[in-house]
Amino acid sequence: GYNREEIVSIFRFIDGMLRISDEMKNELFIRELKEIEEVKRVPYITSIEEFAKKEGMKEGMLESTQDDVMDAIEAKFDEVPEDIAKQIKEIKDLKILKELLKKAIKSGTLDEFRAVLRTTKEK
Repeated sequence: GYNREEIVSIFRFIDGMLRISDEMKNELFIRELKEIEEVKRVPYITSIEEFAKKEGMKEGMLESTQDDVMDAIEAKFDEVPEDIAKQIKEIKDLKILKELLKKAIKSGTLDEFRAVLRTTKEK
């Protein structure tokens, strides 16, 4: 059997040699971890890895909500002007982004939404 460091090294080597989709990498990684855990019955996530996982999930939620705001603007106004997209991508507060999503749906014009963005930045 391999120890944890050897397994991580193998995955890094494979990752460097193969160019496969992130979804496929995740699937292979999870499958291997399950096999290792079944054989060795050892936990495989350290506190640092758990922290990184949570941070990754937060980042994913943030990006998803930013995309949702821009999708709402595009659906309503048939475009997402570059200045608006840039400002939305700069916002790192999930609560503010959720509010902006509602405002994007309710805004009558792009200028009205720009005013909402200005007000948000001033807070």
